[in-house]
Amino acid sequence: MLLMLTCFTVSAQEKALGDFIPISGNYQYALIKNKKENKAKSGTLVVNQWSRRDFNELTVLGSTDDWVNLNNSRITLQPGIYRVQASIGAYRTHHSRIRLIEVNADGSLNENSGIYGMSVHNHPDGYTSVNPTLLTYLNLTDEKTYEIQHIVRTTNGGVEARGMNSSSQNSNDTGDETYGWVEVIQFTQQ
Repeated sequence: MLLMLTCFTVSAQEKALGDFIPISGNYQYALIKNKKENKAKSGTLVVNQWSRRDFNELTVLGSTDDWVNLNNSRITLQPGIYRVQASIGAYRTHHSRIRLIEVNADGSLNENSGIYGMSVHNHPDGYTSVNPTLLTYLNLTDEKTYEIQHIVRTTNGGVEARGMNSSSQNSNDTGDETYGWVEVIQFTQQ
């Protein structure tokens, strides 16, 4: 017997799953990436400090792209129902976690709006990468802007942790690197 459990957040109101997620209808899709040249580092994370992660590429599949925007690593969504999933890597860290947080009109963060992803634990002396993930559903009645932030609790002896680093790849691998992604699906009624 296979048992599946899906957890999601419903903002500010309780709704039945069928009321919240249209069972039939059209869907639009956006993929947002932190894409860098081969062998470039993805960024720096400071211990015990939420850091905004870089995103620089937006690909939209759907009838229009006016429902999603990417500006300065911040994602703006128009009113609607959304599924948002993100995964971002970190190297040689312990207790890594990401969150989706709302950005106020003045550019400050709404600290009470954080939606937190799953914590990922790893020994910081291990030469491995971890990818904390986040999955949530949003029901927006107004335009909202968000950013993805990342925190680590300890690192490999220093105060900073690297994001994913591909400098050890062999020289035959010349493609660009994707260090993090956010997948956004907009549900639209027929």
